[in-house]
Amino acid sequence: MTLSFSQSAIIHWWRFLCSQMVFFAHLLAFFRWKDYPLPSMGSYAVLIFFILSGFLIAHSIQENCDSKENYNLNTYLRDRFFRIYPPFLATLILVFVLDISSFEYTGQLYSLKQYWINFFINVFQLQEYPPATFLNEHYMMELFRFRIMGTDIPLWTIAIEWWLYVFYGFFVFKIARSKQLQPFHWILLAGLALSPLYYMFVSARMEKGLTLYWFLGTLIALGRLKSTTSLNRKTFLLSLITMLAGTCCFSWMGYHGAILLFFIGLYFLMQHDKIRVEVIDRTLPLAKTLAGYSYSLYLIHYSLIVFIIAMIPLQYTVTEFWLIFIFVNLSAFGFAYLFEQPTNRWKKRYENYRSLHH
Repeated sequence: MTLSFSQSAIIHWWRFLCSQMVFFAHLLAFFRWKDYPLPSMGSYAVLIFFILSGFLIAHSIQENCDSKENYNLNTYLRDRFFRIYPPFLATLILVFVLDISSFEYTGQLYSLKQYWINFFINVFQLQEYPPATFLNEHYMMELFRFRIMGTDIPLWTIAIEWWLYVFYGFFVFKIARSKQLQPFHWILLAGLALSPLYYMFVSARMEKGLTLYWFLGTLIALGRLKSTTSLNRKTFLLSLITMLAGTCCFSWMGYHGAILLFFIGLYFLMQHDKIRVEVIDRTLPLAKTLAGYSYSLYLIHYSLIVFIIAMIPLQYTVTEFWLIFIFVNLSAFGFAYLFEQPTNRWKKRYENYRSLHH
């Protein structure tokens, strides 16, 4: 079932909101204000991101399988690659330029060799990869010190998301939908499960269970496929209010209670495709525009903050805070225009090239 305009608008609004929450929390932390509100806001927004991501991936696979006869694992991975990698690779280059420039300006020591090594580690989404992390931490094997690219700490979640995409796609197309299972399919699935399993039971830079939150999102999509009834407007608004409460009340409800509230609201909101709220429908173009640079903002905001603080002597005033907030948002918007928005066009060119040469 295709998402209605109202449902699409809500998903886009939440993507935009969560990206701003992450950025806002990191900027507050850099300003080191003693009594800044909601210090855990950024971490909680990541949990919501994971639920939304799981929902969108599962829904996208089912919708494409229903509408495209030849949709398969290769097509799915190609879609994911062109969605993730163009802005991701551009981010790695940007971080390299920003970091080296600020280090040269401030006279800070750095290892150019390590930057090149980390560049390729991140290209293959091996930053903080569980087996490498285990060998490095327990056996002091520096060869497996797989770290994020320079100062861009948020990149660790991109690797988790990537391996979840690959694992889930492989499971759907090669295990659940396959009519001829081979032993090597299970071996590959076990290898792809390393990262999802690790982040299910072991905490990384935040609490355990990131994989669980992602699969909660897939459950919403899978449950939605079996629904044929329509949702009345009162229930729709109640579900929306529940999502808002689950987004805003984590400071006193705790992560688990608030995320459960958000999950319930999103679950009921997405079970039906026959609901339209005209006021929300009208916001869809704006929501798409704002959510259209949420991924880019998440990718580049941290290193941009580090660069600005290193290059400009700040007094850490409220004015400076909001100037940086606006500047980074505008920078992310421009970055998305260059490297995120054209990805569908680049994918089509690649597909046309393949069709002509095969």
